[in-house]
Amino acid sequence: MKRVYIAIGLLVTVCALCVFAVVYLSYQTESMIREMDHLTDIFNPERPEEYLDETKAVIESFRKRAAFLPFFIRQNTLMEIEAELETLPALIEKGEPLDFVGTLSRCQTRLETQLRIELPLPRNIF
Repeated sequence: MKRVYIAIGLLVTVCALCVFAVVYLSYQTESMIREMDHLTDIFNPERPEEYLDETKAVIESFRKRAAFLPFFIRQNTLMEIEAELETLPALIEKGEPLDFVGTLSRCQTRLETQLRIELPLPRNIF
């Protein structure tokens, strides 16, 4: 009987860890998407240099939030998104506001896609 209780305890622990992983992944990814969306909403193409500090803050926030995401999302994808985000300050400094908005939108879309395909839903499993 002792083995049954241990097995049930392990099963409950594994299920709790799986639920935690999904919640953590969703929360972190949605937070990053919200930050990028906020930056896109407040961005003014006539004065892009005003948003350089906020852009750098979004990049730093992405780095912090993405620290543990390689456990859940392919690291290669996260590195590609981070590399695109790194180009944002240069786009502002060069005066390319449309490229800035396009790159930011592309990063958001890639994160949303990764979140959608990494969730353990029946359509993703079968």
